[in-house]
Amino acid sequence: MPWDGTLENLPMLVIPAGTELHHGTDCAGDFEIPDGPAWFASTHEVAAEWAGWNYPAHDRADGERRTHAHVTLADLRLVDLDAVQAVEDGWDRLCLAVAGIDDELTREELAAAFAQRGLAGWAGEEELLIVSPDKVLRFVGRIPVPGENPLRPVPSTYLPPAAGLAA
Repeated sequence: MPWDGTLENLPMLVIPAGTELHHGTDCAGDFEIPDGPAWFASTHEVAAEWAGWNYPAHDRADGERRTHAHVTLADLRLVDLDAVQAVEDGWDRLCLAVAGIDDELTREELAAAFAQRGLAGWAGEEELLIVSPDKVLRFVGRIPVPGENPLRPVPSTYLPPAAGLAA
């Protein structure tokens, strides 16, 4: 049954406890877990596509291209973005259901609304956004990614363009 556009019936999927997730970055500094909303992938290869590509607004110093491996501490319930987008005007309806705004929000604005509602994030075909990774993930290790900084990868799911997610 398609999503009806309500907060109560948001389509959810579960990432089981102990699942390995990867975050690609080239930000300088010795962090283990991103400090805010951040993109993750289920494989090193997909995360590596994002290593070295920053949103222009980040204004951060470049560091080593790498992925960080993490495991989920408990079952992680995420909004199923594929099911949301299968509904006509799905992104707008998600914004209305979660933020009460009948207008298209940026990823950052929607992530903030998710945090206010206690929602952990959303998942698409290959990547997922976790609102507070420090609360739901444990760092496992770093994997270097050789090569030059790539051009911006194309996400597997459409999301409105925006700047400012944690790298």
